[in-house]
Amino acid sequence: MICVSCSMFHDMCFMFYVPCSMILLYNESVRRITIKNMKKIIFHWVISTLAVMVAAYVLPGASVDGILVAFVVAVVLGIINTFIKPVVSILTLPISALTLGIFSLVINALFVMLVDRFVEGFHVAGFWWALIFSVFVSLINFVLHNKE
Repeated sequence: MICVSCSMFHDMCFMFYVPCSMILLYNESVRRITIKNMKKIIFHWVISTLAVMVAAYVLPGASVDGILVAFVVAVVLGIINTFIKPVVSILTLPISALTLGIFSLVINALFVMLVDRFVEGFHVAGFWWALIFSVFVSLINFVLHNKE
């Protein structure tokens, strides 16, 4: 039998110390989970896109050129919140504890300003508008995600 992880002939994968059949089962379950959750991920992106569009429409200090730009903003904010925010949250944990978590709003506003800098067609007038925008988008996401 050829091992999936190291392409050698043996019954056990020496890399993970599990039978090769277990690795095959694990790979199949990962594929199944990914395909199963793809609709949910797209649904969350659509909700985030709607939240960005509504926030840009309601707030005079934020603007989005179109729905495609709002989708890009939603995806970039999602990527930032997935990969960068945990690291920044750990690094700023002392000041967040000191301010009882209010500093996380500042972090979110800085991320919105970062997205403003990188996404063409998305503009936030300043720090305070970015703070209001991030709170507004968070509230809309909270309400719409709890409806599902």
